[in-house]
Amino acid sequence: LSRTGWSELSVTKMLESIEQGRNQPFDRALYALGIRNIGRTVTKALATEFGDIQNMFNRLNQIVKDVKDSMYNTPLFKDLSSIKLHTKVMGNVSKSLDIPGIGPEIIGSLVDFLEDEKNHFNVIEFWNELDIQPLEKIEVINSKIYGKTIVFTGSFIQMNRDEAKIQAEKKGAKTSNT
Repeated sequence: LSRTGWSELSVTKMLESIEQGRNQPFDRALYALGIRNIGRTVTKALATEFGDIQNMFNRLNQIVKDVKDSMYNTPLFKDLSSIKLHTKVMGNVSKSLDIPGIGPEIIGSLVDFLEDEKNHFNVIEFWNELDIQPLEKIEVINSKIYGKTIVFTGSFIQMNRDEAKIQAEKKGAKTSNT
């Protein structure tokens, strides 16, 4: 209120906006973390696969541990440099997950980000400030638009843009903003 140009109404609107912004779907909150190689399409795929952050942490930790245990005990991999070994491990983790469009580089970025203690702490603090909505898997049906990429433009009469995207994705289409 002490700032020039700010009235009680401005402050109230700003605080209401902040509160509305706390309610976010998992994929948007994941994207907001700014993880290298992880854009909107990837966060949506990850959020759909894992549902929520705790499930993602748990499953990734378990798969990485299982893959590392099996690989580090294999004589073939003992002589690899740490970078090559990391790449092999992430390749095997991405195969274990089997999420379309998610390969070793993306999994490596995600695992590296989450294994950093500072990032892990920041994610937990960030998540505690938000009301994260899990993203449910969409049951895809085969249709004429299956596999096509769709961009919605203009205004809608019967539904909003997000609802239109969900309907298209249910029919197997990919949606894009550009």
